[in-house]
Amino acid sequence: MLHKPHPGSVSLPRDGFTQAFGGRTLTEPFDQVMHLADAFIFVTSQSTPFISILAESKPVVFIDLGLFEWVPEAYEMLGRRCRIVRGRFDEDNRAQVDWDELRNAISEAGDLTDTAFADNYLALGS
Repeated sequence: MLHKPHPGSVSLPRDGFTQAFGGRTLTEPFDQVMHLADAFIFVTSQSTPFISILAESKPVVFIDLGLFEWVPEAYEMLGRRCRIVRGRFDEDNRAQVDWDELRNAISEAGDLTDTAFADNYLALGS
């Protein structure tokens, strides 16, 4: 597991947290380390790395925490490129997800390669 926090993050896991799960935290710019990952999990669709990865062929899972109101057609197209798992915030404002659904999404995400979302909504390589 690789954890690549946003460079402007104000709250990072405590030292050793990622390592305790057999992973590591990366601090280099995303474009310099994205080749290290086999698949990607995002909790925001409003980031440059998310947009960049949609143009790649690697598996993508998007955890939709309801932070953004989607145009239904766009959301449907996005679902043909990456697996979408619905998440929520609990009473303590902690993000929650169904772990079995996430595990299945990671397994299935590699089969989703449709480019309609990127073709219609992103200005990649233009």
